[in-house]
Amino acid sequence: MARLRIVTDTDSDPVFGPSADSTKRKKILDAIHRALPATTVKEIARKVSRDLGETVKSGLVGVLLSYLRAHCIQEGWMCIHVKKGKPGTGDTNRFFAILVDSSGDPYFDEEHRRHFEAGSQSMLRTIRTFAENHAMELKIIVAYERSTTRRSELRDMHDDLAYVAKRCGRILKAQEDAGWNKTSADGTDGS
Repeated sequence: MARLRIVTDTDSDPVFGPSADSTKRKKILDAIHRALPATTVKEIARKVSRDLGETVKSGLVGVLLSYLRAHCIQEGWMCIHVKKGKPGTGDTNRFFAILVDSSGDPYFDEEHRRHFEAGSQSMLRTIRTFAENHAMELKIIVAYERSTTRRSELRDMHDDLAYVAKRCGRILKAQEDAGWNKTSADGTDGS
């Protein structure tokens, strides 16, 4: 079984590779910051491309947003996960810059909170679905595995993923019970 290798080379750029100049990453991140707020990753890519005078694809923007979330204190700002899919009514400016102070504390306003809650719930639903689906796949694959050791490993993976799915469901329920993301686009609670 292949083992995951953790790369700890601090000179290696996680986005542009080991020999990359981090100034390119910084230049694009600065352009992303200037492009915000925006409704879609595609819109961010369009604005960044126009700003820099070169094509920057949506995929690279997505990778850099992920990088940014992991390095928000170092970069001084972040852009949270947002609800997946096409934007619905009132879902404008889903992507926005959140300044992070040196202690790691972000600043949120009410619109930020609403988008954060929708993004959190979308991410948890995605994780739950992937975990449930893969747990079912593992349950089926176990029947075809001849090695007792491998069957045991697959059962453990199944149990862990089933737990992850169940835990995501519990978190979603707790969020809903707490009134997360109940605010409509006009800023009211919908009542």
